[in-house]
Amino acid sequence: MQIDTAEVERFIQEVNESELPVLVDFWAPGCQPCEMLSPIVDKIATQYSDHLKLIKINVEKSFSIPMHYNLDCFPTLLMFNAGQVVEKIVGTVPEAVLMKVIRKHLAT
Repeated sequence: MQIDTAEVERFIQEVNESELPVLVDFWAPGCQPCEMLSPIVDKIATQYSDHLKLIKINVEKSFSIPMHYNLDCFPTLLMFNAGQVVEKIVGTVPEAVLMKVIRKHLAT
């Protein structure tokens, strides 16, 4: 399977152009852990909408981006700040853990 470099470049440009930190949720349909984490991610994104940008990527429709970042387990969350990955969370985590990570990177 080859990486669609144009798709990856569009994604990187979107992340780089964001003035806000970006939380990317890599998920898959039918993935129970992904379904458990999704409402938590959505709640936090809504709560911090003025301070955080959320991008959700369905890995079955857009596999080039997770391949570019060598992701093979889902859900995976990547936190970007100034275009750089600053945090990686793999699997389902409690809301409190995710909130702690988000707050840490919003404070910088």
